[in-house]
Parts: sequence; structure tokens; C-alpha cells
Amino acid sequence: MAGLMTLALEGEYGTVCEMAADAAERIVTGRGISLTPFCTIGSFFRAPAFDVFMVNIVGNIVMFIPWGLDCRCCGR
Repeated sequence: MAGLMTLALEGEYGTVCEMAADAAERIVTGRGISLTPFCTIGSFFRAPAFDVFMVNIVGNIVMFIPWGLDCRCCGR
């Protein structure tokens, strides 16, 4: 979760307060936030670029595989 938060708030920050202020600004202005389901994913297929596809789609699948494996190992 810390890694995801770091990627979501990427940028140059001098202090934690600057990072929090930027996050608050993003929430208020909507800058960098998409609330339309699958909008970004659809754009990857409309204008395919292999490197963007690999990082965003395949990277997310690979990143969340451990959660799926954890549930299968516990019998849930």
C-alpha cells in the first residue's frame, strides 16, 4: 500500500506537509483523478502503445497476483 501511495502522489516534495497539501489540491481540483470506470483502460486499447500497455495493464495484474495467491493458500 505504501508503494501505491508513493506512485499516486509522485512528485518532488520537501516535506510530508507539502505532499499532503498536493493530495488535498488534487482532490479539490480533480487534477489527475478519473472517476469514470475503465475510461483510462479504454484509451490504452484505442491508441495502443506497447510500453504504456505493459506498464499499466500487465503491471497492475502482476502487482496484485500476491493477493490472489494468499487467499488460495489459506483455503478461503
